[in-house]
Amino acid sequence: MRVEEVCGEVIRTPVGDVSVANTVEREHADFGGEPSGSFIFPEVHLFPDGVLTAAVTAKMVSENRFYEILDDVNEYPTLRVKIPCEENKKPVIMASVLKKAKRLDYELNTIDGVRLSSEEGWFLIRPSGTESFIRITAEATTKKKLNQIVKEGREMLDIT
Repeated sequence: MRVEEVCGEVIRTPVGDVSVANTVEREHADFGGEPSGSFIFPEVHLFPDGVLTAAVTAKMVSENRFYEILDDVNEYPTLRVKIPCEENKKPVIMASVLKKAKRLDYELNTIDGVRLSSEEGWFLIRPSGTESFIRITAEATTKKKLNQIVKEGREMLDIT
């Protein structure tokens, strides 16, 4: 939600810096990144670069811009939940989640998992690609709304 407020147009991609880099190149985006800290500055190159990110941040701090910018950015409560799930059950569970999601009054995005969003917040349910978990990531305008949508997400999962 913060990124959308600050940047305007946001193009969502599947998880992974390769997906982000490919989309940045295809869409001629000004910047690409993931919450993991993989940031891509296409005017320099199309791969995440921690040293470049640190240099850009240090330059902004030295110019007294970094904290001024942060002061203007709203904060929203977020939560990430890991739910154990056997690998062979992930496709069936995600198909069930998608079926349930289509019945809800949320905006639906299926680029990478099932993302449901409204004016008050969003949650993403997706299988981990590296661990035996289903993950729920959520962000909302208030802690109360955050807890509500995470509860909704949990209730959509049929994990036994």
